[in-house]
Amino acid sequence: MESAEGARRQKVKVILFEGADKTGKSTAIKQLCSMINVGETEEFGNQYNALVLNKPYVAYGNESLQFKIDGIDASLQSMFDTITTIRDVFVGQDIVLFIDRLHISEYVYSELFNREPAFMCDFIDSELSMYETLLVHCVPCDVENTISTFELDGCIDTLNFDEYRKSVALFEKHIKHSPIMNKIKYSYNDFDGLVGNVAKFLRGETNVQ
Repeated sequence: MESAEGARRQKVKVILFEGADKTGKSTAIKQLCSMINVGETEEFGNQYNALVLNKPYVAYGNESLQFKIDGIDASLQSMFDTITTIRDVFVGQDIVLFIDRLHISEYVYSELFNREPAFMCDFIDSELSMYETLLVHCVPCDVENTISTFELDGCIDTLNFDEYRKSVALFEKHIKHSPIMNKIKYSYNDFDGLVGNVAKFLRGETNVQ
């Protein structure tokens, strides 16, 4: 007989979006939520309700902003506590929880700026691997074209162009090594492909790649 914990994990599905800046994470989440909640698409029907958690990530390396970096541990703890609370509160309900950045970003920016990652990172990575989780790796369609778009600004958000290039490679590295089994890559020129893969995941197909 299936345990109550197992049943709970099966009901709340987690879709975690991670990746470099300007790769369409937030936009894709908004579009998917709209499609799922409206329930008018063949792919999703009206089976699920969508919720979103956003992590305002601080990617600064400047010492003057260290007080913000020190707060990330608490932020990760709070985020994961919220995930656990949602899982517990919505027992027996069909919920898909979208997360806009979490521990993978912390791994990446810690390595990029030569600091220790938050202590929660390994725990979150391990725990999410035991949930029904889909990790969506958002990648730029073309790194150099993305950079050229911001040539006049001289940076992409808080990153200079060399840091941005490194961040793209670091996301590749840390996502590859995450124990979360279901992983897909997404670039914003293939939203239809993303919809198809998310639909497979929500239908319970395993090893979505």
